[in-house]
Amino acid sequence: MRKLMTAVLLTALVATVASSPLWAKTYSFRLSQAASINGTELKPGAYKLELNGNNEALIYRNGKLVTKATVEVKPRTNGSTRNSVLRNADGAITEIRLKKQVVVFVR
Repeated sequence: MRKLMTAVLLTALVATVASSPLWAKTYSFRLSQAASINGTELKPGAYKLELNGNNEALIYRNGKLVTKATVEVKPRTNGSTRNSVLRNADGAITEIRLKKQVVVFVR
C-alpha cells in the first residue's frame, strides 16, 4: 500500500511539473503598428510570446495574457537572426520569425 501511495504521489508531482510554465519557451517581440491575432487587437508595444509545446502560443503584455492561438513551429532556415513579425493586408499576424524558428499562426 505504501509503494502504491508513493507511486501515485510521484506521478502527480511529475504531471504538475511537466505542465508548469517553467518548461514553456518565452520570447520577446515588439510591434511598431497595431496588429491582430485571432481577432484580438494588439496595440504597438512590447509583448511576450510563450510556446507551451502543445502547438499553442500565449501572448502577454505587461504580464497579462492578451490572447492565445494555435501555431505551427518550424525551424528557421534562411540564416537571418533578427526577430520579425509578418502581417497580412488586414493587419493580422501570420508569422513571428525568431532567431532559430518561425512561429506560424494557424487559422
